[in-house]
Amino acid sequence: TWEDPDSNAKSDEAHVPAFQWNTKDIANANEDKLTNKVSLAKSSDAAGIEDIVLCNRHVDMAFNASMSDLHDASKLAAKEGSMPLILEEGVLTLTVGREASD
Repeated sequence: TWEDPDSNAKSDEAHVPAFQWNTKDIANANEDKLTNKVSLAKSSDAAGIEDIVLCNRHVDMAFNASMSDLHDASKLAAKEGSMPLILEEGVLTLTVGREASD
């Protein structure tokens, strides 16, 4: 689990929720109000791969930044509300695989 091991999501008031995509219309986001940016770089200690289904295809999402950097970015974004993510080439890669069956 990616949760902070010192946090209890059910009772810890210091708990910060997971990163959420919450800008409904990115084209109309006021960039002047976005004061911080998060930059993520590739790491030799990559966070790992998540298998998802996207558009009825199996897709491997490889998170090639460190888990620590991803958690830090998530916490900062949760505090700010919205913030640009600057991804170094290869930080997030998608590999599309076979069609998903029912």
